[in-house]
Amino acid sequence: AGEVWYNTAEEKLYFTYDVNSWTEVAATNTTHNFSGYAGGVGQGIVWGGANPNTEDKSEVWDGNTWTEVADLNTARTYSPGGGSSNSAIAAGGNNPGVISVTEIWNGTSWTEVNDGALGYGASFAGTVNAAVQTGGRNGSGVVQDDTKEWNGTNWSAGGDMITARSDQGAMLGSQNAAKHMGGTGASGPLYVSTDVEDYNGTSFSTAASLSAGTKYTSGAGTQNAGIMTGGKSSNSNTSAETYEWNGISFHQTANLGTGRKTNDMAD
Repeated sequence: AGEVWYNTAEEKLYFTYDVNSWTEVAATNTTHNFSGYAGGVGQGIVWGGANPNTEDKSEVWDGNTWTEVADLNTARTYSPGGGSSNSAIAAGGNNPGVISVTEIWNGTSWTEVNDGALGYGASFAGTVNAAVQTGGRNGSGVVQDDTKEWNGTNWSAGGDMITARSDQGAMLGSQNAAKHMGGTGASGPLYVSTDVEDYNGTSFSTAASLSAGTKYTSGAGTQNAGIMTGGKSSNSNTSAETYEWNGISFHQTANLGTGRKTNDMAD
């Protein structure tokens, strides 16, 4: 249910849709607090996090159950990534300080590759072979506007964010068409941002803002059709709020069954 229309002036397709509800499914075998996730609704892999200490466990999702698989080489929290249950990337994180360690999952095991990812609290969009990572905090805890691009082999500098942000703002899309939403701004750890910026593969531009400042949140989809849910917001310490993005504006839709601070969501 919803609407689809084409804007001839912008040459873009827009849509709205109705989400009925969230349904609870099988729980993971290990608690993965502030972990990384790659994949879709029917398949994926989760890694790292805290339980309550820094975790190296990985689990694969087959659409029905979670199965523990080979551990990360370097345990970490705040480590975003992308890909699938057969091919994924874990980029940077915290252990307990900022680390740039990058690992690739081949469906059987993790292999450390060229380091250079951003530290903890950064956001990630893209795939194993083409990705963008932005924001986070450096070793002194300062909020960053730095951006790194991954080409499947190496990290290189990308265009900086307009406003530095950390603490896992939601990010979705691809290396050349990404959207970064929320996070913690430079005003301090208690400030949750409503800022949204779009990345075109070279630079960021200001986009339509969130209605509520949110950090530790999750996003999935594309720059023109996406969803953001959970986190710590200006409305709730453990938010269940869910918003859909239709290419023009954000609309609140069905809440999560259980509010949570997270950064793991299927594309």
